[in-house]
Amino acid sequence: MLTRLLDLPSELLLQILATLPVKPLLRFAQTSHYARSLAYSNLQSLSLAIYPSHRSSWHNKLFIAQHKPKHALHAAIQIPRAWDFDYTTLLTFHNKIVASILSRHASVLQKLELTFWTLSIPIARAIAKLPALKELNICIETVQAVPRAYMNVQRKEEGKAWALLPCSPSWTHLIHTLRIENAKINTSQLHCLIAGAGRLRELALRKCDMLTSSLWDTERLSSLRHLSITDCANVHANSTALEAISKMQRLKVLDLHGCSGLDGEVLEQWNRDVWRVPLFVAPRPRGMLKEEVHIEVDPDYLLEQD
Repeated sequence: MLTRLLDLPSELLLQILATLPVKPLLRFAQTSHYARSLAYSNLQSLSLAIYPSHRSSWHNKLFIAQHKPKHALHAAIQIPRAWDFDYTTLLTFHNKIVASILSRHASVLQKLELTFWTLSIPIARAIAKLPALKELNICIETVQAVPRAYMNVQRKEEGKAWALLPCSPSWTHLIHTLRIENAKINTSQLHCLIAGAGRLRELALRKCDMLTSSLWDTERLSSLRHLSITDCANVHANSTALEAISKMQRLKVLDLHGCSGLDGEVLEQWNRDVWRVPLFVAPRPRGMLKEEVHIEVDPDYLLEQD
Protein backbone atom coordinates (compact mmCIF):
# COMPACT_ATOMS: atom_id res chain seq x y z
CA MET A 1 0.00 0.00 0.00
CA LEU A 2 1.42 3.40 -0.97
CA THR A 3 1.99 5.90 1.82
CA ARG A 4 0.86 9.48 1.27
CA LEU A 5 3.69 11.97 1.50
CA LEU A 6 2.10 13.92 4.33
CA ASP A 7 1.57 10.73 6.33
CA LEU A 8 5.33 10.39 6.77
CA PRO A 9 6.83 11.44 10.14
CA SER A 10 7.46 15.18 10.31
CA GLU A 11 11.18 14.61 11.01
CA LEU A 12 11.51 12.74 7.71
CA LEU A 13 9.46 15.33 5.82
CA LEU A 14 11.67 18.13 7.11
CA GLN A 15 14.76 16.32 5.85
CA ILE A 16 13.16 15.97 2.41
CA LEU A 17 12.07 19.60 2.31
CA ALA A 18 15.55 20.77 3.33
CA THR A 19 16.79 19.88 -0.17
CA LEU A 20 14.21 22.01 -2.01
CA PRO A 21 14.90 25.50 -3.41
CA VAL A 22 12.56 28.30 -2.33
CA LYS A 23 10.07 28.18 -5.26
CA PRO A 24 9.24 24.44 -5.02
CA LEU A 25 9.12 24.82 -1.24
CA LEU A 26 6.54 27.61 -1.51
CA ARG A 27 4.50 25.60 -4.05
CA PHE A 28 4.46 22.69 -1.60
CA ALA A 29 3.26 25.10 1.11
CA GLN A 30 0.15 25.89 -0.94
CA THR A 31 -1.18 22.31 -0.87
CA SER A 32 -2.54 22.31 2.70
CA HIS A 33 -2.32 23.99 6.09
CA TYR A 34 -0.08 21.21 7.39
CA ALA A 35 2.20 21.48 4.37
CA ARG A 36 2.42 25.23 4.87
CA SER A 37 3.46 24.88 8.51
CA LEU A 38 6.13 22.34 7.51
CA ALA A 39 7.44 24.51 4.70
CA TYR A 40 7.59 27.66 6.80
CA SER A 41 9.33 25.88 9.65
CA ASN A 42 11.90 24.51 7.21
CA LEU A 43 13.08 27.79 5.64
CA GLN A 44 16.47 28.02 7.35
CA SER A 45 18.34 29.80 4.54
CA LEU A 46 17.04 32.72 2.53
CA SER A 47 18.58 35.10 0.01
CA LEU A 48 16.10 37.87 -0.68
CA ALA A 49 16.20 40.83 -3.04
CA ILE A 50 13.42 43.22 -3.96
CA TYR A 51 13.32 45.34 -7.13
CA PRO A 52 10.80 47.43 -8.99
CA SER A 53 10.19 46.73 -12.65
CA HIS A 54 12.23 49.17 -14.70
CA ARG A 55 11.26 51.95 -17.00
CA SER A 56 12.58 55.37 -16.00
CA SER A 57 16.13 56.16 -14.92
CA TRP A 58 16.03 55.58 -11.16
CA HIS A 59 13.78 52.51 -11.48
CA ASN A 60 16.32 51.12 -13.92
CA LYS A 61 19.17 51.51 -11.45
CA LEU A 62 17.21 49.90 -8.63
CA PHE A 63 16.44 46.92 -10.82
CA ILE A 64 20.10 46.23 -11.68
CA ALA A 65 21.57 44.56 -8.58
CA GLN A 66 25.28 43.83 -8.55
CA HIS A 67 24.92 41.48 -5.62
CA LYS A 68 24.45 37.82 -6.53
CA PRO A 69 23.14 35.19 -4.08
CA LYS A 70 25.77 32.70 -2.98
CA HIS A 71 23.46 29.77 -2.35
CA ALA A 72 20.50 28.16 -4.07
CA LEU A 73 17.80 29.33 -1.68
CA HIS A 74 17.15 32.78 -3.11
CA ALA A 75 14.09 34.79 -4.06
CA ALA A 76 13.67 38.05 -5.94
CA ILE A 77 10.51 40.11 -5.66
CA GLN A 78 9.85 42.41 -8.62
CA ILE A 79 7.23 45.14 -8.32
CA PRO A 80 5.12 45.26 -11.50
CA ARG A 81 4.54 48.65 -13.14
CA ALA A 82 6.60 50.36 -10.48
CA TRP A 83 6.66 53.57 -12.49
CA ASP A 84 2.99 54.09 -11.65
CA PHE A 85 3.90 54.72 -7.98
CA ASP A 86 5.90 57.44 -6.28
CA TYR A 87 9.09 56.52 -4.44
CA THR A 88 7.51 56.87 -0.97
CA THR A 89 4.88 54.25 -1.83
CA LEU A 90 7.50 51.89 -3.23
CA LEU A 91 9.73 52.31 -0.19
CA THR A 92 6.81 51.61 2.16
CA PHE A 93 6.04 48.40 0.26
CA HIS A 94 9.75 47.50 0.29
CA ASN A 95 9.96 47.88 4.08
CA LYS A 96 6.73 46.04 4.85
CA ILE A 97 7.32 43.05 2.56
CA VAL A 98 10.88 42.45 3.82
CA ALA A 99 9.88 42.85 7.47
CA SER A 100 6.86 40.58 6.95
CA ILE A 101 8.90 37.77 5.36
CA LEU A 102 11.52 37.92 8.11
CA SER A 103 8.88 37.94 10.86
CA ARG A 104 7.07 34.96 9.32
CA HIS A 105 10.21 32.79 9.32
CA ALA A 106 11.87 34.32 12.37
CA SER A 107 12.00 31.19 14.52
CA VAL A 108 14.08 29.06 12.12
CA LEU A 109 16.11 31.34 9.83
CA GLN A 110 19.81 30.60 10.27
CA LYS A 111 21.32 32.03 7.08
CA LEU A 112 20.06 35.34 5.74
CA GLU A 113 21.27 37.25 2.70
CA LEU A 114 19.48 40.54 2.01
CA THR A 115 19.79 42.96 -0.90
CA PHE A 116 17.60 46.02 -0.51
CA TRP A 117 17.49 49.79 -1.03
CA THR A 118 18.00 50.85 2.57
CA LEU A 119 17.97 49.46 6.09
CA SER A 120 14.79 50.86 7.62
CA ILE A 121 13.69 50.72 11.25
CA PRO A 122 11.02 48.00 10.63
CA ILE A 123 13.56 45.81 8.82
CA ALA A 124 16.17 46.37 11.55
CA ARG A 125 13.67 45.31 14.20
CA ALA A 126 12.77 42.17 12.22
CA ILE A 127 16.44 41.21 11.79
CA ALA A 128 17.13 41.75 15.49
CA LYS A 129 14.38 39.27 16.39
CA LEU A 130 15.82 36.26 14.51
CA PRO A 131 16.81 33.96 17.41
CA ALA A 132 18.45 31.21 15.29
CA LEU A 133 20.51 33.44 12.96
CA LYS A 134 24.10 32.31 12.40
CA GLU A 135 25.04 34.02 9.13
CA LEU A 136 23.97 37.53 8.08
CA ASN A 137 24.77 39.25 4.79
CA ILE A 138 23.42 42.77 4.19
CA CYS A 139 23.96 44.58 0.89
CA ILE A 140 22.53 48.06 0.39
CA GLU A 141 21.93 49.19 -3.17
CA THR A 142 23.69 52.40 -4.21
CA VAL A 143 22.07 55.66 -3.07
CA GLN A 144 22.38 57.12 -6.60
CA ALA A 145 19.23 55.15 -7.42
CA VAL A 146 17.19 57.22 -4.97
CA PRO A 147 15.45 60.39 -6.24
CA ARG A 148 17.28 63.45 -4.97
CA ALA A 149 14.31 64.69 -2.93
CA TYR A 150 14.32 61.54 -0.76
CA MET A 151 18.07 61.08 -0.20
CA ASN A 152 18.43 62.96 3.10
CA VAL A 153 15.29 61.44 4.61
CA GLN A 154 16.40 57.93 3.67
CA ARG A 155 19.92 58.46 5.04
CA LYS A 156 18.55 59.63 8.38
CA GLU A 157 16.23 56.62 8.53
CA GLU A 158 19.12 54.26 7.80
CA GLY A 159 21.26 55.91 10.48
CA LYS A 160 18.51 55.34 13.07
CA ALA A 161 18.09 51.74 11.91
CA TRP A 162 21.82 50.98 12.33
CA ALA A 163 21.64 52.51 15.81
CA LEU A 164 18.69 50.23 16.63
CA LEU A 165 20.03 46.93 15.23
CA PRO A 166 22.96 46.51 17.68
CA CYS A 167 20.64 46.95 20.69
CA SER A 168 20.47 43.37 22.03
CA PRO A 169 19.85 41.34 18.85
CA SER A 170 18.57 37.85 19.63
CA TRP A 171 21.34 36.15 17.61
CA THR A 172 24.47 37.72 19.14
CA HIS A 173 25.59 34.52 20.85
CA LEU A 174 25.10 32.43 17.66
CA ILE A 175 26.35 34.59 14.78
CA HIS A 176 29.53 33.30 13.12
CA THR A 177 29.49 35.22 9.81
CA LEU A 178 28.70 38.90 9.28
CA ARG A 179 29.01 40.63 5.90
CA ILE A 180 27.97 44.25 5.34
CA GLU A 181 28.23 46.15 2.06
CA ASN A 182 27.59 49.79 1.17
CA ALA A 183 25.94 50.58 4.50
CA LYS A 184 25.80 53.75 6.62
CA ILE A 185 27.02 52.00 9.76
CA ASN A 186 29.57 53.78 11.93
CA THR A 187 32.38 52.29 13.98
CA SER A 188 30.68 52.48 17.38
CA GLN A 189 27.58 50.78 15.98
CA LEU A 190 29.70 47.98 14.50
CA HIS A 191 31.59 47.53 17.79
CA CYS A 192 28.25 47.29 19.60
CA LEU A 193 26.92 44.82 17.02
CA ILE A 194 29.81 42.37 17.46
CA ALA A 195 30.51 43.01 21.17
CA GLY A 196 28.80 39.85 22.40
CA ALA A 197 29.46 37.73 19.31
CA GLY A 198 31.76 35.15 20.86
CA ARG A 199 31.38 32.77 17.90
CA LEU A 200 32.09 35.35 15.19
CA ARG A 201 34.65 33.88 12.77
CA GLU A 202 34.12 35.90 9.58
CA LEU A 203 33.71 39.66 9.24
CA ALA A 204 33.51 41.23 5.78
CA LEU A 205 33.02 44.98 5.30
CA ARG A 206 32.87 46.61 1.87
CA LYS A 207 32.23 50.22 0.87
CA CYS A 208 31.18 51.25 4.38
CA ASP A 209 32.46 54.82 4.30
CA MET A 210 31.33 55.80 7.80
CA LEU A 211 33.70 53.29 9.40
CA THR A 212 37.00 54.72 10.63
CA SER A 213 40.37 53.38 11.76
CA SER A 214 39.04 53.08 15.32
CA LEU A 215 37.58 49.85 13.95
CA TRP A 216 40.86 48.22 15.04
CA ASP A 217 40.27 49.14 18.70
CA THR A 218 38.27 46.08 19.76
CA GLU A 219 39.29 42.74 21.22
CA ARG A 220 36.47 40.97 19.38
CA LEU A 221 38.53 40.88 16.17
CA SER A 222 41.15 38.64 17.76
CA SER A 223 39.02 35.49 17.34
CA LEU A 224 38.40 35.99 13.61
CA ARG A 225 39.52 33.52 10.97
CA HIS A 226 38.41 35.61 7.99
CA LEU A 227 38.66 39.41 7.90
CA SER A 228 37.87 41.44 4.81
CA ILE A 229 37.92 45.25 4.82
CA THR A 230 37.70 46.45 1.24
CA ASP A 231 37.07 49.89 -0.22
CA CYS A 232 36.20 51.42 3.16
CA ALA A 233 37.65 54.87 2.49
CA ASN A 234 38.20 55.92 6.11
CA VAL A 235 39.66 52.68 7.49
CA HIS A 236 43.45 52.90 7.25
CA ALA A 237 46.10 50.22 7.55
CA ASN A 238 48.14 52.04 10.21
CA SER A 239 50.29 51.11 13.20
CA THR A 240 47.17 50.30 15.25
CA ALA A 241 46.07 47.92 12.50
CA LEU A 242 49.47 46.18 12.55
CA GLU A 243 49.14 45.55 16.27
CA ALA A 244 45.51 44.44 16.04
CA ILE A 245 46.19 41.98 13.20
CA SER A 246 49.17 40.58 15.12
CA LYS A 247 46.73 39.45 17.82
CA MET A 248 44.59 37.52 15.34
CA GLN A 249 46.36 34.20 15.78
CA ARG A 250 43.64 32.15 14.03
CA LEU A 251 43.42 34.30 10.90
CA LYS A 252 43.34 32.32 7.64
CA VAL A 253 42.12 35.02 5.23
CA LEU A 254 42.95 38.74 5.35
CA ASP A 255 41.76 41.07 2.60
CA LEU A 256 42.70 44.77 2.83
CA HIS A 257 42.16 45.60 -0.83
CA GLY A 258 41.36 49.30 -1.19
CA CYS A 259 42.61 50.34 2.26
CA SER A 260 44.90 53.35 2.46
CA GLY A 261 47.70 53.99 4.94
CA LEU A 262 50.84 51.89 4.95
CA ASP A 263 52.10 50.75 1.58
CA GLY A 264 51.08 47.29 0.37
CA GLU A 265 54.71 46.14 0.21
CA VAL A 266 55.20 47.01 3.87
CA LEU A 267 52.13 45.00 4.84
CA GLU A 268 53.24 42.05 2.72
CA GLN A 269 56.55 42.10 4.59
CA TRP A 270 54.66 42.09 7.89
CA ASN A 271 52.68 39.10 6.72
CA ARG A 272 55.83 37.21 5.77
CA ASP A 273 57.62 38.00 9.02
CA VAL A 274 54.88 38.28 11.65
CA TRP A 275 51.29 37.44 10.69
CA ARG A 276 51.82 34.51 8.32
CA VAL A 277 48.20 34.61 7.10
CA PRO A 278 47.82 31.92 4.39
CA LEU A 279 45.63 34.06 2.11
CA PHE A 280 46.56 37.74 2.26
CA VAL A 281 45.41 40.47 -0.13
CA ALA A 282 47.40 43.66 0.35
CA PRO A 283 46.17 47.18 -0.43
CA ARG A 284 46.80 48.33 -3.96
CA PRO A 285 50.02 50.29 -4.57
CA ARG A 286 49.55 54.01 -3.98
CA GLY A 287 49.89 54.82 -7.66
CA MET A 288 46.87 52.64 -8.43
CA LEU A 289 44.48 54.11 -5.88
CA LYS A 290 43.21 56.76 -8.27
CA GLU A 291 40.33 55.50 -10.35
CA GLU A 292 38.03 57.04 -12.90
CA VAL A 293 35.43 59.31 -11.36
CA HIS A 294 31.91 59.09 -12.76
CA ILE A 295 29.52 61.95 -12.05
CA GLU A 296 25.83 61.01 -12.20
CA VAL A 297 23.23 63.71 -12.75
CA ASP A 298 19.62 63.31 -11.62
CA PRO A 299 17.34 63.55 -14.72
CA ASP A 300 14.98 65.77 -12.68
CA TYR A 301 17.81 68.29 -12.35
CA LEU A 302 18.27 68.43 -16.11
CA LEU A 303 14.57 68.98 -16.60
CA GLU A 304 14.65 71.86 -14.11
CA GLN A 305 17.48 73.51 -16.03
CA ASP A 306 15.53 73.28 -19.28
